[in-house]
Amino acid sequence: MFSSLCYGIQWDATMQFFDNNYINGKCGADSYVVNSEEKGWYSGKNGNPDFITGINIDEKASNRIKNIYDMAGNVMEWTMEGNYFRIIRGGEQDTHAPASYRMSRKPWEKEYNDPIGFRVVLNLNS
Repeated sequence: MFSSLCYGIQWDATMQFFDNNYINGKCGADSYVVNSEEKGWYSGKNGNPDFITGINIDEKASNRIKNIYDMAGNVMEWTMEGNYFRIIRGGEQDTHAPASYRMSRKPWEKEYNDPIGFRVVLNLNS
């Protein structure tokens, strides 16, 4: 058993898990991977403070898709993709980008207030 940051291929596999048409690029306009608006935990949503994620499973069911939380809200996430530039994925509170969003960044130029986090992947050996 070991853990790491999520690789891009793992992110894409999760998007495919959410919508079978992700890989062939034929997702509908209402697909979670294309339109994640209001399906994540965003700043000030419902009068709540920033950066709350994965709370009260029953009340915040819209924050999870197939029991995976906040790939479309809260913060964008660093991945293991990239070399000189690293790739961040997912939605983000200010832009309301969809869960499938991808953007390159230089980690050493990260602004203090950039809403970027990470998702740990646990790999289980059988």
